[in-house]
Amino acid sequence: MAAEVITVRSTAKALPPCGSRNGAKDYNHQHQDVVKPASHPGNKDPSLPSQEAKDDSRGNRSLGTLSAGSGEPVLGDLPEFVDFKYVAKVARLNAAVLATLAASPGEPQKVTIDAQKQENGTTLRWEPAPGKVDHYEVLWRETTAPEWEYMDRVASPPPGGSVAITVPVSKDNVAFGVRAVDETGHRGLAVVPEPPAR
Repeated sequence: MAAEVITVRSTAKALPPCGSRNGAKDYNHQHQDVVKPASHPGNKDPSLPSQEAKDDSRGNRSLGTLSAGSGEPVLGDLPEFVDFKYVAKVARLNAAVLATLAASPGEPQKVTIDAQKQENGTTLRWEPAPGKVDHYEVLWRETTAPEWEYMDRVASPPPGGSVAITVPVSKDNVAFGVRAVDETGHRGLAVVPEPPAR
């Protein structure tokens, strides 16, 4: 069966940045070096000789090599400094992501990009994803961006058909991805297209 060819107009919408609050990154819970105060019970016995903190080949300080009262940072998190409410939130988020992926359609198959045409548009082709697919999303981002920035919705082809679309975005400037979405909005993993095998 011939592939359904769709020309996508420039109606892409920008995606919100991940891990942000009102567009600003939240770095409050990143791992930090910890400084043990002199009264900390985990410090060495003050009667023992002082030991100099030594860096390993990577510049990391070894835990437990500092004398009592040292103001030097130690590598890693200590239980008394862990925000367990935040850790619980992260665990719930991870479980929700895994549940969403488990309920989502599979990955689009044989996703390719036409790299032979020297033009400003980009042609992508793929075979249907397994599972109940309502539509697909073509994603792209600048090559320097860490997250997907733009998205276009593409209708699912008839049973047994494949998809070939042309988007008015140059393949030289962005990275593309294609993912399947079911009727309840569960999104599968994005597949990065590759040039077809010769």
